[in-house]
Amino acid sequence: MERFKSILSSKTVWIALLVLVFIISLIAHVPASLVVKYLPLPPQLSVSGVSGTVWTGSASNVRWQRTPLGEVDWQIHLAPLFLANLEAQVRFGRGSDLGLRGKGTMGYRFSGPYAKNVIASMPAEKVLRYVNPNLPVTLGGQMELSLRHVDFADTQTEKDIGTLAWNDSYLGSPIGSLKLGPVMADLQFSKGQWSLTGKQNNAQMSSEFSGQFSERSGYDVQGWFKPGAEFPTDLVKQLQWLGRPDNQGRFHFNQAGRI
Repeated sequence: MERFKSILSSKTVWIALLVLVFIISLIAHVPASLVVKYLPLPPQLSVSGVSGTVWTGSASNVRWQRTPLGEVDWQIHLAPLFLANLEAQVRFGRGSDLGLRGKGTMGYRFSGPYAKNVIASMPAEKVLRYVNPNLPVTLGGQMELSLRHVDFADTQTEKDIGTLAWNDSYLGSPIGSLKLGPVMADLQFSKGQWSLTGKQNNAQMSSEFSGQFSERSGYDVQGWFKPGAEFPTDLVKQLQWLGRPDNQGRFHFNQAGRI
């Protein structure tokens, strides 16, 4: 009797696995364009030019708030499906007007969306478009974002999730320019808000800064900078318009606005 129950139990498990494999296979061959058509996408997100299947596909034109992000390719991971998680390896940015390029793992579980092992980069000059396009300055170099893991449904305290680096950084203006060297910042995320804290130091200037960013409240950046031994002479004359430095020779700044 016990042996019969064991055989029956074994067959039940195999039948369940076969049914699960059949369902996954069926879903995998559904055209991605059909699924995207009925997905409850957020109003800020626009997806078109969808091809391939749910399992492996691409969208040639993805926009967020009318900003073209370029082409997005995805391939779903099998193992997380057994834990009721939808997870895919994603590449994005090809053809983007922003010069955006990136890849990483994007997923969704019952608690909400998440991302991990994401690497993305874009030219620093494109950043001004979202901060203040009317500023008479130019930016050079490359912004590089590295995310270890971020849970977008997180309601806990802030967690360190990655870094933001500005490599070959350059700041130009009609009255002078600065080469800042590597600028590094640590990233945190909690309750829909991004935060960063960073610093920079070379012969021209040293600085520290922090900021908060969210779609709802915009951005708020504050910090200080201190001219170094090789601070450009043309810019030294302009420091008088910034007020008096503190007793350590640091000039403080605060900039806020909408993204």
